[in-house]
Amino acid sequence: MANLSHLSLLLLATSLAAQVAPGDIGVTGFSMSEFGVLTGGTATGYNIGSYGGTGTSQSILWDPSNPQSFVGGGFGFVGRATITGSGTASYALLSTNLGTAAQMSFDFAGNVVIADAGVDQVQILDVTTGTVTPLTSGPQPWGTTVNAGGFSSFSGDIVVGNQGDLYRIPFGSATPVLYAGGLGGYISNVIFDIATGDTICTVLQANRLLRIDSTGAQTDIMTPGAIVGPNAVVQDVNLDWLVGAGSGSVYRVPYAGGAPVLEGLNTAPSGTVSGVAVALSTSSGSWNAYGQGCAGTGGNVTLSITGTLQPGQTIQHVSDNHAPGMVGVALFGLSNTIFLGNPLPYSVDPLLGTSGCNLYAAIDATQIGITGAGTPATLSFSINIPSTPTGASFFLQHACFESAGGATSWSNGVVLQLP
Repeated sequence: MANLSHLSLLLLATSLAAQVAPGDIGVTGFSMSEFGVLTGGTATGYNIGSYGGTGTSQSILWDPSNPQSFVGGGFGFVGRATITGSGTASYALLSTNLGTAAQMSFDFAGNVVIADAGVDQVQILDVTTGTVTPLTSGPQPWGTTVNAGGFSSFSGDIVVGNQGDLYRIPFGSATPVLYAGGLGGYISNVIFDIATGDTICTVLQANRLLRIDSTGAQTDIMTPGAIVGPNAVVQDVNLDWLVGAGSGSVYRVPYAGGAPVLEGLNTAPSGTVSGVAVALSTSSGSWNAYGQGCAGTGGNVTLSITGTLQPGQTIQHVSDNHAPGMVGVALFGLSNTIFLGNPLPYSVDPLLGTSGCNLYAAIDATQIGITGAGTPATLSFSINIPSTPTGASFFLQHACFESAGGATSWSNGVVLQLP
């Protein structure tokens, strides 16, 4: 059985002297070689020579695990640009095995989820190996007009935008379903509200910045037409919306809505903005739950995190609704998509006789504990966060031996992003 010392080895990382600061905005815009960074409204251009693809850039991501880096994608390429100084950057091509990276986002495991407008599918890029794996294939309900798509760290779902509609691919599935329709034009970007998990998108021809909740209800965040040609959106460190549009312009829209204010003008290139990304703080981590727990003695088991996710601090991962004095196990994994060749989530019901129970995290390390004395009881473990920021992420789940169906209970999964 593995233990936490093994996990500690997996979380070691090095840090770089900061050139990219929290709040800096990476901007790309249909270029063969350039991108820009806005700092306090002032633009700095970076020319990396060539992106190495078959055409121009379309999208950009800031990488929290490499905080001096932006990942850029476009026609026939995804690559990493690492800032080495003001106006200077190195570049490494990650893959050319794709059509067009219209939009990119990171999944729980740090893979890049690509809304590929070249093949009208969703593809997954392993940034370590450069391998691109199709998530969807064959005819899709969105047809041949894929133009945007993002991964939700709240639910694990992927939402894809085409000409006028949004489609949701539920976590663990490869089958899209219509989520919201009749939006008035091409969906140019899809992100998710850090505070609520709602879908946020820009609609190009309708000039909309739109919020869509879990029921599909639509709310305009700004008056339609307040920004002409909104082509990209990202949420910044203050939760405001940063919207890219024509002539290199990036606008700030207040979180609750209101009139946009010009944040800055990108100069590399100075044309239409096709992607924006914000560098967030690496001094605090984050966590999100996904999936659903099955029944323990006191009800469905829920796993959550308490404590402050900062360097040198201690956090607790706690699950509830257990019987007192029972043996429980914390499962730690580096993947929530595959374990021993089996796709995750993986139903344990046929093996154990449980009902509605799933394995949500690969089992790369474990920790054993005993539930408390209360009724219902909790199962609690502590994690000491390294004092040096790592940017590492991993997955957690609890299982407990108790008098539930199949004599075990299983929690939801949790993804932890360390500072």
